[in-house]
Amino acid sequence: MSLRKRRLPFEIGRALFFGKGWLTPGFGLHYIHLSAPGTTETGGGDADLYVHGGRYHSLRMPVGAKWSRDYMGGGIVWSPEVRAFYVREMADDSARARISFAGVRDVSFESGSGQWGRNSARLGIGLGAMVSSRLNARLDYDVEVYNHTTADTFSATLGVMW
Repeated sequence: MSLRKRRLPFEIGRALFFGKGWLTPGFGLHYIHLSAPGTTETGGGDADLYVHGGRYHSLRMPVGAKWSRDYMGGGIVWSPEVRAFYVREMADDSARARISFAGVRDVSFESGSGQWGRNSARLGIGLGAMVSSRLNARLDYDVEVYNHTTADTFSATLGVMW
């Protein structure tokens, strides 16, 4: 099975000096399209499950701001950051899969994620460290809160310039 994903993010903002740091209000549009072909389980004969191909679209508009500030300490430039965004989903607010047995594909049932809502809040923190003009590192943690669920993301980045 080959899942195809198209992601087109667009964001715009303006950094303003505020409270000894930088406040960057902004908004964006994030479009995601997922499509998967149908696939069949193997090893069970007529009892194998067949998952019909499907598509999912998401068009989200985040509106919010981030605040960051640089500190010098121990020869390292530290850059903490705080982010807060309201996110509005304007396309699909749930994902569904149609499933049947391989022997009787005409009789199917549907499984879904449930509706997670059109409104969410994305909150995040980050910490960057520039060790030299050639080496930097960053840690980020974001949580997105929906009506009935939450999703969180942790990322670490190490950058080397040569």
